[in-house]
Order: sequence, then structure tokens, then C-alpha cells
Amino acid sequence: MKKRFLSVWLFALCAVIIMSSVTGYAESVNLSKVESIIAGKQDKLVFGTIVSVSGQVCSVSVVDDVGETKTTAGADSAEDSEPEKESLVGKDIDVVGLESYMYYEGFDHRPKLGDNVLLSLNFNGNFYLVKNGAFVVSEASYHSFSFIVPDTIVNTSSEAELTALYMFVSSNGLNADYEVENSEVYTHNIANGEKTLVPVPTGISFVNEKGETTKEAENSNMPGFDVGQSYDSLMWVRSLIIIVLGAVVGIFIVKLLLNIEKRSESK
Repeated sequence: MKKRFLSVWLFALCAVIIMSSVTGYAESVNLSKVESIIAGKQDKLVFGTIVSVSGQVCSVSVVDDVGETKTTAGADSAEDSEPEKESLVGKDIDVVGLESYMYYEGFDHRPKLGDNVLLSLNFNGNFYLVKNGAFVVSEASYHSFSFIVPDTIVNTSSEAELTALYMFVSSNGLNADYEVENSEVYTHNIANGEKTLVPVPTGISFVNEKGETTKEAENSNMPGFDVGQSYDSLMWVRSLIIIVLGAVVGIFIVKLLLNIEKRSESK
């Protein structure tokens, strides 16, 4: 009886540790992607509307180009004429890898026709690839958008990282001076070197699994939307590996402790 109780207790402890690790891993992945976006580690950061979906390729009509350089395809220099250096506003581009939205892991939601999106993209010479994530937004413009995300991230560090990203994007990429610390967002006053706390959440509309608005950071009526399937495949593959390894380690620890207990009883 004592051995059975010990086994159950140890398995429960291992399960808690594993799930905590998976949650922490998911949040760290999202945060690193947000930091990469703010650091400009992509060829393009654009707002657009999905106008067609065909297999693994989505066609997106670009409405706003965050931090746009205003160059055109008719520029004189060879460097300026490179597609990834051009303004994409008003163009339809093919995007590969737009299969899910950030923070929708486990939700039954897949990008669909008519969605307004914010996309971090790299150009490979023929089409664009999702680089640091895709986000569903209320409007395809940095002037008046809000992120639309599941209410499962309420009161988590994800609120803070999204707030930092919102502040960066809504400045058209001009102000990147935001840092996330202990689920709070700070910006700096260059004049006196002091930190300024940014209200969290800002620029975010929360929805439940049915797509119904449950909470909004700002006073605006964001529409709900239909839900289809979506998750970050790579993240969940890694998470599954963590779970399997954790289970193996947990079983090993349980057997080791039981053997130790058995030896002590036999003495």
C-alpha cells in the first residue's frame, strides 16, 4: 500500500513538472519570436487580408508595410529593385507556411479567406515564408489594429509580450524601446534614464474557443469569427519530445526509489 501511494505521488509530481515545462517552453518560444520581430529579424513585416487559400499557399493582399522604405520596383539601383526591398502595399503576395496564428496552440482555428493578418516574412526569391509568426488582427493597418487572441493567455506573460509588440507596430516600427520583465512592459525615458511602465494589456482583444469576444484591452467592438484548426506544429513536436523524455525519467526515478525502499526493507 505504501509503495503504491509513493508511485502515484511520484507520477503526479512528474506530470506537474512536465506540464510546467511545456507551458514555459511555449511562452519562451513566443517571446523569442516577438523579440525577433521587434529586432527586425525578417525581410518584411506587413498587414494584409487573406484573399485566397490553396493548400499550403495563402494569397495575401498587402495593406500596410510596417517600417516601409517607400522604394518601388522602378528604382534605379539594383539593390533597390530587389523584391524584398520594395514596398508591397497594394500587391497580392503568395505566402507559404501561413498555417496557424500565434497563441492559438490547441485551438480549432486555421487561417481562412477574409482574415486580417500581421505577418513576419522572409523572401526566398519566388514567394514569401512566415518567419517569426503570423497574427490575426482586427484591421489590416498599424493605425487602428488590435491583436485578436484566445483568452487563455489572460494573466500570462504573453499579454506583456503582445503589448510590447503592439506598441512597436503601432509606431510603424519607429519605437523599438520596449522590454518585458516579470510579465510587465517597460519603455525608457532617454532624457533621465528612467523606466516607464506600459499598461498591460494594450491593443488586444480576447476571444473564447467559439470566437466570441470575452475581454478587450481597449473600448472597441471587435467582431467574433469562425474557428477552424490551428497549432504550431514544430512547437508541439518539441513539446511531445519533452513529455516523452519526462515520462521516461519519471518512470526511472520511481523504479529507482522503489528499489531503494525494497533494499531498505530487506535489511
